[in-house]
Amino acid sequence: MAQLAAGNENSILKIREFLGLNENPDGDTHLRPGELSQCRNFQITRDKHLRLRPGQRTTLDLRAAWDALSSRPSGVSSPEFSGCWTGTLDGERHTVASFGGVLWDIDPAGGAPVRKGTCTQAPASFFGFGNRVYLLNGHEYLSWDGGADSSFQTVEGYIPTVRTASTPQGGGTLLENVNRLTGKRKVKFSPDGKAASFLLEKDIDEVVSVTGTSLSYTVDKAAGTVTFSAAPPAGVNTVVITYRKGNGAREEVERMRFAEFYNGATDTRVFLYGDGTNRCLYSGMDLDKSAPTAEYFPDLFEARVGDENTPITAMVRHYARMMVFKTNSAWSCDYSTATNVLGQVNTVFLVLPVNRQLGNEAPGQARLLENNPLSLAEQNVYQWKASAMGGNITADTRNASRVSDRVRSTLAGFDLSRTVTFNHLRESEYWFLHGGKALILNYAADAWYVYENMPFCSMLEIEGEVYGFTKEGRVRHVSRQYRNDDGAEISAYAETGSMDFDRDWLLKYSPMIFVAIRPESGARVHVTVETNRRSDYPKKLVSAGLAGFNHVDFAHFSFGTNRKPKVKRVKLKVKKATFYKLIFESDSASATVTLLETDIQLRYAGNVK
Repeated sequence: MAQLAAGNENSILKIREFLGLNENPDGDTHLRPGELSQCRNFQITRDKHLRLRPGQRTTLDLRAAWDALSSRPSGVSSPEFSGCWTGTLDGERHTVASFGGVLWDIDPAGGAPVRKGTCTQAPASFFGFGNRVYLLNGHEYLSWDGGADSSFQTVEGYIPTVRTASTPQGGGTLLENVNRLTGKRKVKFSPDGKAASFLLEKDIDEVVSVTGTSLSYTVDKAAGTVTFSAAPPAGVNTVVITYRKGNGAREEVERMRFAEFYNGATDTRVFLYGDGTNRCLYSGMDLDKSAPTAEYFPDLFEARVGDENTPITAMVRHYARMMVFKTNSAWSCDYSTATNVLGQVNTVFLVLPVNRQLGNEAPGQARLLENNPLSLAEQNVYQWKASAMGGNITADTRNASRVSDRVRSTLAGFDLSRTVTFNHLRESEYWFLHGGKALILNYAADAWYVYENMPFCSMLEIEGEVYGFTKEGRVRHVSRQYRNDDGAEISAYAETGSMDFDRDWLLKYSPMIFVAIRPESGARVHVTVETNRRSDYPKKLVSAGLAGFNHVDFAHFSFGTNRKPKVKRVKLKVKKATFYKLIFESDSASATVTLLETDIQLRYAGNVK
């Protein structure tokens, strides 16, 4: 927001708000006062002030812990970070990281990491469900309950009851589908008191257990029968035989890399995707506990979305539906039920087209921004908003709105298939990470800016504090309490557009500017200008430090104690300028700054020649 106030001779351009980055492809002459043509390592606050970005400090080194192991995973010579998760298990918060094929329970703020199992070194994602945390990495499916004496183990899988009220001769009521995770299954028999031989199915591999009777038995695996030494007493579902036939289709689950929760009005089903196909698998219910589970993926419980040529790249719950993204299309998934020929009511998920051109190219990175998903496609960021449906289940009118026009130049340098997203809720910042850069949308201020030296593969917000994980296994705390990046200087630069002060046909003279700055320890910044005539104006230091010994640099020591905002006059004589740029710079390992507003004093002269 800016205002041009005219006096008798002089005019004042008042920049009341900094509006963030705007990389206009037609140049920077049409930027609004307060918009920035460049903004590196400066943050736009919620109140639209310009502030030096937070620094970083390494709090944990997983590579050092990996090197100290007495036994390391075989086949891993160059350990790398693979994924992380934070959440609550059995009432306690845990943070889990996968590095170098080892799963660690860590305290990101420091302390010795604890080894909690091994896995394949591959990009991994985690999700919490049913008081356990689960790992997906395209190679295995593991889980951990958070116990101090336990570790990540292979998910064996729920054993379904395939028939109930079965007679010894077979038959009965079909109940649950077999589980992809295991070849084990159960049959509940109702003995008639006469038959001693009970039929399962032909060509079984083994009988795992028999409950409900203490009679001895023999097994004919080819015939699929269990024969007791005597006929069990008559009863209803009193004899339960658990057996195994095959090993299921476990690899179909283990190839998946991401998860989302959805079941209509609730989030009681786990949807797995990310195996490079257009198929997703969804979980069933644990009838033994009458509870949802992430360890039962029944045969036939799957959905295929669109054509087989393009894979599912992201799924995200959006109101009462779930959006499903492919590389070049978007779909919605809606909960419903259907009755089969046997009169059984089954859950079905209707897949409806939303957009046949736009989708998401960043695997697993479509996330909610407040109430609406963001996706990355065609070097742009799209926000998806739902229209009123009026109960219609045959169509979906979610609309894609492009929200990244102001930063398209920066996004053009991102490989979207390798871009990682992170929503910093406390600061209302949505981060896009790639190649050591963080492109940030502050959705409270509707402003974009760029942070450099952000080499993070993943980020977590833990009780309001932000931690980044590097490929080399370093965990860094990102906070304003640090004025540097592990001792390295933070180089920040902000440049306005080429301002003509609403009169591009007139020459301007400007003798000075006024900079309002918030006092704090080490508060300082260099100010300069550029015009269409010169780019070598001197840099002037503006400071408003407070007395203190935190981050002290005696070259800039101040005994100031007044915490009220201060306005500093900066003499910069600009003559015969048509276009005028204001520039703020900082290269320091100890400085910080929060710029509140800026006034530019100017006087109009003759016409441009």
